[in-house]
Amino acid sequence: MENPIEKDTLYHLVTFRLGRQVYALPIEPIQQIIEMVTITPVPQVRSSVEGVINYHGTTVPVVNLREHLGIAKTHKMLHTPIMMIYVSARLVGLIVDEVLAVLDVPSNQIDRPQDILPEGLGKTSLLNGLFHANGNTILILDIEHLFAPQEATVLAEVASALPGKAESTVQPTVEPSGEPSLKQKPAPDDLLRQQSKKKRTAKKIHTDKAVR
Repeated sequence: MENPIEKDTLYHLVTFRLGRQVYALPIEPIQQIIEMVTITPVPQVRSSVEGVINYHGTTVPVVNLREHLGIAKTHKMLHTPIMMIYVSARLVGLIVDEVLAVLDVPSNQIDRPQDILPEGLGKTSLLNGLFHANGNTILILDIEHLFAPQEATVLAEVASALPGKAESTVQPTVEPSGEPSLKQKPAPDDLLRQQSKKKRTAKKIHTDKAVR
């Protein structure tokens, strides 16, 4: 979903919360969602970069998405989630407050920012669209513009500059097994698959627009 919203398309989105605001990202680049682990701090990097973790033998930078988006930081808890996601072909961990659900959203229920925001504010590459569900206005982030080019370079340098491995090895919640991958990558972990299963077997989620 790096491109503008296309007509007659069903988007598969993972919703998550930062404070009171709900956001969404496309499910395809999400590798896994893990619970908080010990993060090894890295000196002299941007404050939004919490540090690095060892993810299956790979050093992965972890970014506090609250601070990256200019939202006040909160204390990290034992079950605070980290979304392992590919950004420009590089794996990055994003700390969020809570992962909520997996939603299938038709493109005709997604508003373009430039159509509803005041002039000037709608021309943001970070925001792909907005939609309404369960009483919330949900902002769809463009993962390819989530980090400016120079920030993506910082993340690459953090991962490559550290010799050896980080202090803590991630213990994933559940390893996916036997499930088809998305774009030849391992499927998101059990949390996302459980959300998808609940969504398929429960009553279909209707957005506020559909109700109207």
